[in-house]
Amino acid sequence: MSTGHDPAGRGDQQAQSQGTFTVIGDAIEDGLDDPVLFLPYLAAGLLTAVVDTLRLADPVPVDVQTTGTSGLVHVRIRPFPGVVRVVQSWPGSLPGLEPTYLLSTLAANVLAVACGVAALALVVTRLDPKASRDWRRVGRLFAYALAVGALGSAFGWLSLWVGFPATALVVLGLLGVAMRTYPMPALLLRGRSIPDALGRSVELTAGHNLFTFGLVTVLGLCAHLLASAVPLLGVDLPLAVGTLLATAAVGPIHALATVHATDLWSP
Repeated sequence: MSTGHDPAGRGDQQAQSQGTFTVIGDAIEDGLDDPVLFLPYLAAGLLTAVVDTLRLADPVPVDVQTTGTSGLVHVRIRPFPGVVRVVQSWPGSLPGLEPTYLLSTLAANVLAVACGVAALALVVTRLDPKASRDWRRVGRLFAYALAVGALGSAFGWLSLWVGFPATALVVLGLLGVAMRTYPMPALLLRGRSIPDALGRSVELTAGHNLFTFGLVTVLGLCAHLLASAVPLLGVDLPLAVGTLLATAAVGPIHALATVHATDLWSP
């Protein structure tokens, strides 16, 4: 171990040399070394699969988010390592609903977010000694997750309503946000406020565009393919099986990769 002066920029060069697949590989290795890390997302996936099954059965319109049902090309951007759902409720479907259906739809969405936040907090704090399950930190994480989900849904629905050019701009915008906020969950669980964590996240990801693009797109592609397992394989199973598979497999890897990337970018 060297104790001499570290030349300026050496830490950044080391971070750049660690690629997307190195970080994802480290996250997979963590899970294999400690399989308990997969259990929170397995439980979250089971519960969310039940929620998605109920949403598919109720009369409130939903958009099915799988390849084979929404077209050959479908983009899934994961700005937050929560659960992976096969249904999407657009804001435009909510006005005019009976109070019972409106409340049940909102409750289902909030429950799914809560499942993802709980799983994320359990996984990150098991690996990261700097993180804590203090209720204030988890509460900030939950508030952030709700805001991310609500804004993403609102902008997604608006872009579909306006048309293709707006859709492309929204996709690029959401991708940029996901790249710049990649360390947010780890920073929040380490005790930073939401504004402070946001500023620090933008600072940490600066200069790592290819790295963060790889993390967001590779994990997003894996999540989407697993969520689409039922229509892609043509098997006679409930569509929400994809919710369970994608959440249980990709969720913990995404959460662990967030910790590894944050540590790599931090001085």
